[in-house]
Amino acid sequence: DLLNEIVTGYDIGDSLAEKINRKDNFFTQLQITAPDLFAFRAQSRKTKTNILGTFSSGSDKVDINYELLKKQYDGIFDTDGKLLYDRETRGLVYSYFYRNEFLVMDSRLKLLRTLHTIDTVTKAQVKTANLADGRHKLAAPPLMVNKNMEVYNNILLVESNLKGKFESDKIWDNASVIDIYSTKEQSYLG
Repeated sequence: DLLNEIVTGYDIGDSLAEKINRKDNFFTQLQITAPDLFAFRAQSRKTKTNILGTFSSGSDKVDINYELLKKQYDGIFDTDGKLLYDRETRGLVYSYFYRNEFLVMDSRLKLLRTLHTIDTVTKAQVKTANLADGRHKLAAPPLMVNKNMEVYNNILLVESNLKGKFESDKIWDNASVIDIYSTKEQSYLG
């Protein structure tokens, strides 16, 4: 199991496992891409926006990519999404919550392609308010496009949060709608 390998080669219950300390670096999401390689999402202290990065447990070097997540408004709420790891392809996918877009990357965050879901929401519909202390918060609930996502073997499964044109209210009351996409090309599979 990959999780057992990640703790520097020891079993989870082994007392010889080591804690990885990244000083004052924090993340909001983490994916294990190899026994000693991690991909993460964090908020940049420099830009105050969401960023993606990687680090290795055997090195103090942290690689940050400031360009992957495309800011539309504030760079925090509009770039919110889920970082996924495809164990079969050893690649990463980042799917936005509030727009119809997902990024397909290799394990080192090299962008391979930008693809879209069938929803028509291309711009995140978020409204923010600035607080007196400089922070900002959501002023109104955003329109969530993609509720949840998982990836497996070049297939992205997206739990849609928006009812399709030909979907009945009865279906939406009793079930979740899962859209299926290829991560190899722009292709809606069902």
